Amino acid sequence: MPGHAILDSKQPDEALAGQLRGLRKLLPGERWTAQFAPSSRAAATLASHEQVSCAEQAPKSASWIAYLPAGVRAITPDLSRVLADDAAVLPWPVQASEPSISCSGPLRPVGGWIMAPRLHRRLALPPDADLARVLRAVERTDVDAHWYSGVLSERRVTPRAVTPTHESRLNPHSRLLAIVPHYRCEAFLPRALASLLQQSLPPAAIVVIDDASGEPPIEICEQFPGVALYQATERSGPFRLVQSAIRQSLGFDGYLFQDADDWSALDRVERLLQTAERTGAELVGTQEMRVEADGQFHPVAFPIDVNDMVCRAETPTHPLLHPTSVLARSLFERAGGFATGMRYSGDTEFLYRALLVGRIVNVDAFSYYYRQRPESLTNSPDTGLRSHRRLHLLRRLRARCEWNLFRQQHGQPISLQPESVLPEVPLRHCTGPSVLA
Repeated sequence: MPGHAILDSKQPDEALAGQLRGLRKLLPGERWTAQFAPSSRAAATLASHEQVSCAEQAPKSASWIAYLPAGVRAITPDLSRVLADDAAVLPWPVQASEPSISCSGPLRPVGGWIMAPRLHRRLALPPDADLARVLRAVERTDVDAHWYSGVLSERRVTPRAVTPTHESRLNPHSRLLAIVPHYRCEAFLPRALASLLQQSLPPAAIVVIDDASGEPPIEICEQFPGVALYQATERSGPFRLVQSAIRQSLGFDGYLFQDADDWSALDRVERLLQTAERTGAELVGTQEMRVEADGQFHPVAFPIDVNDMVCRAETPTHPLLHPTSVLARSLFERAGGFATGMRYSGDTEFLYRALLVGRIVNVDAFSYYYRQRPESLTNSPDTGLRSHRRLHLLRRLRARCEWNLFRQQHGQPISLQPESVLPEVPLRHCTGPSVLA
């Protein structure tokens, strides 16, 4: 399995030598060449120290190409996806470890990558192109790049497996409905839908729910066979939209969430369902790869065992990113559904109830690419994560969670009543298969 490594030489020669030794340890016994950019002096120095060949470009025989930025430690990747997919690309290495409380991040940006040689040739990348430049090249050329998961550099806790106390259990054979709430995200929706259709383990159905945004994205959805489009008859917010879709769907074991302006790693569903089967969890999220407005990739790490973390935390926490997750219908029903009257933080409100009656974990891979946009609710001055309004709400939700946990520990009845409830919103079928009743 020959490979080709591009090492950033904007650093002292001894640091480059350390990178090279790290790659040799990373891929022992394999044939690979190294390319250095931009300093030929550094390349010559390393060639004499390490007896490597310095290529002007990746040899045609290479099965993978990697770029390792200056000062970054190499971590063993899984190359099986790259070798099997000639459009594959994945962030590498991701320097993050599992946090013990809430989420940690954004952390040090990820500049390196591993990709298939054919994709590298199609993008015509310079030798020292970082991951942000890769994304710009993909968006500029409209090349079909297949993004895969990055992995935590340090793994600490694997959630224990438990025996489910109910009949419904998520596993790789479960029928999933992917739900994509949409409101004026036409520029980003195609990538979100493509990433769902190209999954290594695709959902049984995909539905876009437009939140009365004027003209529904009919033409976009018709470019993706099998995608259904419905439109709400009135502005409803994401949680009322999702709840209405769930209530009107039949024959699905669980629900995969996806925001219209983000995209998924192509192995996301496979990782989610494998983790659900192994742990008995009914709500499973992934780590977040945040994509900033300037194209920089920042990992945001979440705790693996969400139940354990919430019970130990003393302040409001953010232990799971809702759009990264898959939810079993059984847990949705037991927990009482979403608080459909909440415009924001409805995911946290649901999680605080769901953990009382179900198992919640996160996958240890960065399988969701979350696009940071200034106009989103999480960045708005009035409703953003650091706004007074949201912080006050989170403190109140946390206090209710602690009250429920105390009562549960002492054998007393708990309350699973959602914070605020509105009736289902009618959904009008626009195009694609009829997946809702």
